[in-house]
Amino acid sequence: MRTRRPHRADQTLDGTARRRVAAVIAALLTTTTFGAVAGPAQAAPTPAPAPVPAPEAVVDAAPQPAAEIAEVPAGDRDTVLPKGWRSSADLAWTTSGDSRGFHLLVAEERTGYTWRTVASLSEPTISSEQWIGRACLTASGRRAVVVYQPRHFTNRSHLFDRGAFAAVVEIGTGKVTKLGLNVSIAYYNPGCGNGETAVLTQGGASDLGRTRVHLVDTVRGTVVRRQQLSGQVTSAVPYGANLAAAEGGRIFRLDRDGSRHTLATTRGVAAYLRPDSAGGITWLEAADDETTLARRVQDGQVRELARGPLTGIGLDRGTDGQVFLTGEPTSTGSLPPAVRRVAVPTSTELSTHGHLALRRAPVTNGTAAAVPPTGEASGLPVALRAEVLGTGKQVDFRVALGARASRKADGGRRIDPQVARAHRADGGLRAQANGSPTDPVEPDRYCSVPRNDVRTQVEQPHWRQVEWAANLAVQGALTVQRPANWRQSGLPAWSPQGMLPPIPLAGGGRVPAQVMLGILAQESNLWQASWHALEGVPGNPLVGNYYGIADEQGWDIDWTDADCGYGVGQVTDGMRMAGRGKPGEVIRPANEQRAIAVDYATNIAASLRILQDKWNQTYNLGIRMNDADPANPENWWAAIWAYNTGLNPQAITGGTGCSPGPNCTDDRGNWGLGWSQNIANPEYPYTRTPFLDGDNGNGSPGDAAHPGDWSYPEKVMGWAAYPIVKYDFRTPNEYHAGYLQAWWVDPLHRTQSIKPPLGTFCTSANNCSVTSTSTSCGYSDYHCWWHWPVDWKSGCQVACGYENIRFSPGSAERPEGHTIHRGARSAACPPGR
Repeated sequence: MRTRRPHRADQTLDGTARRRVAAVIAALLTTTTFGAVAGPAQAAPTPAPAPVPAPEAVVDAAPQPAAEIAEVPAGDRDTVLPKGWRSSADLAWTTSGDSRGFHLLVAEERTGYTWRTVASLSEPTISSEQWIGRACLTASGRRAVVVYQPRHFTNRSHLFDRGAFAAVVEIGTGKVTKLGLNVSIAYYNPGCGNGETAVLTQGGASDLGRTRVHLVDTVRGTVVRRQQLSGQVTSAVPYGANLAAAEGGRIFRLDRDGSRHTLATTRGVAAYLRPDSAGGITWLEAADDETTLARRVQDGQVRELARGPLTGIGLDRGTDGQVFLTGEPTSTGSLPPAVRRVAVPTSTELSTHGHLALRRAPVTNGTAAAVPPTGEASGLPVALRAEVLGTGKQVDFRVALGARASRKADGGRRIDPQVARAHRADGGLRAQANGSPTDPVEPDRYCSVPRNDVRTQVEQPHWRQVEWAANLAVQGALTVQRPANWRQSGLPAWSPQGMLPPIPLAGGGRVPAQVMLGILAQESNLWQASWHALEGVPGNPLVGNYYGIADEQGWDIDWTDADCGYGVGQVTDGMRMAGRGKPGEVIRPANEQRAIAVDYATNIAASLRILQDKWNQTYNLGIRMNDADPANPENWWAAIWAYNTGLNPQAITGGTGCSPGPNCTDDRGNWGLGWSQNIANPEYPYTRTPFLDGDNGNGSPGDAAHPGDWSYPEKVMGWAAYPIVKYDFRTPNEYHAGYLQAWWVDPLHRTQSIKPPLGTFCTSANNCSVTSTSTSCGYSDYHCWWHWPVDWKSGCQVACGYENIRFSPGSAERPEGHTIHRGARSAACPPGR
């Protein structure tokens, strides 16, 4: 299995680097771009850099945003806002992240919705070009519970499950209390209820077979209750004196003694649990692959509140136990007083009393071009388009991150207690203090090519160079010669695919360039050097990070360890220092390690080999998508999945037809593609639209601000279909696609191809069903590893008939004693392995 540390994926526009333009900008290189289905490649020389301009001739070409608009103008408030606004308790709030941290922004109606920064949260020992997170408000609206982490953490399952930091923030003062917990960044975390408590969840289903929940007293800023549960538990929230959560086909109450009591049965795993002031819980569930239901339980009585398209209904929560039903339901029943219908899109953020509806809006920069929402990372303001629901008036806000900060807002930048403990235990802080005063290179590092070495500085490629190299690499033509000591690398002469030749694909064909580019966008933003460096300017090698390995003993993250992902493809295999490899890891030769770290083209050649190897592994094992033609981007789904999580091998040989269990090598064995990146995993909201494709196929760049809502293959396919946006210094105030997008005959095919139907990888063959009323996947590595062919394009689907297979509690086959569901394959489908 490939163990790897990827960098983050997003649509950030290199803003921090733009702001740092000061002395020298190397002119961008002119490259030849080949199409995705180009013919045989012609030999191409290395593009030569243009002359470097004199420092005094360089100006900051970054776009200048329009002036900040942080409030409803005083003279307009009586007409724009409803009567009584001066005494209103309504609070609008939102979050946004950039390289400085994850910011909590609020605006009170009584101030004319004047926006201010309550807190900015980050970790001083961890560098990131984009912090992301989630938050919820307690019932009083006085406190927020926030989880936050670097965006690239979402690419690793253990960091997704328990690599986010957690804090309680006081809205009035900005006081931040960091809790010393590492928790999940999943869409449902944190979970707030009807009082001043909240639940924080640590995921562990994919690797530990367990889930942990923590009840937080937000007034005291302490964890008052911890419980460990077998299986995969999601959407935990306070519920009276206890907790409520979802698992499999039910919502249950979790008592202090650990007992679980079913409150309601559901079709598949319920999402967005919302407790209300009347003692009820409202949630969403999938009736089928096309329909969502909003249902509610109170005093043992369950009733349907609304139904509509799968992605067309949403639930939001205000303060004082109010639940808001949003979206476009096709039918709505009588709603209880605790649930209120608000006719706004599901992507809308509602204020605490539902007076204001917020949506992210483009920020204009004085030209016809528009900056995507993720331009926030470049220092541009957060753009909010607000509708005042009482008057129907619309207001556009442009809020500068960090403006009007609370007096205690900087407390969010103090080190989290758990990270501080890890460094002290490892001696890391002492080692930094006792390091060489003249050599900034870490002598105790794990990764082969160091940071902060003046002898190893990497030139940041332009994104067109990355596209050029990817287009040549997939054709086996990336043989451009790097002369000895190229870019002061200290290496003998080499060529990227001379050193790392491509691997022929099983079944023939080649990798589509856009699939490779989608991976590179997801892994690194198309960067080979540190995100601090401009294109054409040297900087540190881009290493995913130097810390963050899962503790093999269980729940903790070892912030002092590293797995060394380098460059544009975040190549990890064999990149640790000699003598510091993981068990079974083959360390690459030193020259190969260095070439991968310093040269984007060689890095792409190495990344391509990894992807080609994953195609061959999955193809030869029969894990084939659709017609298995490699020319179709969507057919790479399994290989991309394996690129991220590796492929759990068939370790035990035995005959077919054996009893179901881990010793069986037929389609009931514990091998294949891991559960963490399965699109049916309930850690991802089933109501999500395809990544970057959320607005009826017209693109939704704001998706990149919360990448934790999608599995890795979904994000890669999204980037292939909707390329990353980049700022062009040659044409000020203009933004361009980082590469040519993948092409389909019809735009509808794009939407239908980049994300398979939700149930595709959660069927009888996968031991569960998205609409099952009994159980779901995710309990442990013993099952829910996909290893069948699947076809979501020709209409051939797996049938839903089930036979129950029960294992004794504590048995070797299923230590937790879960009931597994398995069904028959449709006669129209080809037989699986």
